[in-house]
Amino acid sequence: MQSSSGVKKLNPKTYAALVNASGASSCICIADEVLVAETSAKRQRKAIDRSLRWLDSFLSIVDRKLTSVLGVVLAGLDARSAQGTAERDVDGFVISGLCGGESAADFHAFLCATVSTLHQAAPSKPRVVRRVTTPQEAWICVAAGVDLVEVLFPLLAARRGHALILKTQLGKDGSCASLVHREVNLWNRAFRTDTRPLVPGCACPACKDHTRAYVHHLLQTHEILATVLLHMHNLFCTNAWFATMREAIAAGSLARPEA
Repeated sequence: MQSSSGVKKLNPKTYAALVNASGASSCICIADEVLVAETSAKRQRKAIDRSLRWLDSFLSIVDRKLTSVLGVVLAGLDARSAQGTAERDVDGFVISGLCGGESAADFHAFLCATVSTLHQAAPSKPRVVRRVTTPQEAWICVAAGVDLVEVLFPLLAARRGHALILKTQLGKDGSCASLVHREVNLWNRAFRTDTRPLVPGCACPACKDHTRAYVHHLLQTHEILATVLLHMHNLFCTNAWFATMREAIAAGSLARPEA
């Protein structure tokens, strides 16, 4: 693993010692994580076998009275990773191997196959997907039955100088039928005298107190405050969007997105 003092070798024993010493309430077991879209079937099988061995070793050492353990599951059409991890005494699952450049159709197929296997084997245990880079992928995760989604796109958009606009478009039956995803590029010189909020109608602090022209100026002068304000807006927008999806789930009206 990479550390502040260079590359360090980390095995299940040393990792468990670190977790026990820190008194962490939960942790993710180390695993041989590979991207499904970029690795061969042979390499994926090797990663699955190695990860399950590491998980067995880690579970035998870590203090389970203090720490809940999430096992890492390699997504894909090979169900051995999901089945093998579900057979172990873990408290939840982190679905790995996605967000590596695969098509939306492959992302949907790999994720749904994995979630289906986990739901059948351990329906009450939480399922997590990390490092989701687009709103479309986030929606696919929610619709597929993922319980917790770690998203990167609010920060990635802010670093590009973009303000997010995220909405769910209702279908004729009142269901959340499609995603509206747009981005306002504040680098655009057209905004240098624009005194409107970043996104008109948004109630976030960045939009209430600052204008497009101001953030454009911050970007042009390479002030870090530009990224801070855009990230603030993008998080607010993303949280509001997830809130509408939770309401749709409660009402049974969240449609599955098209792959």
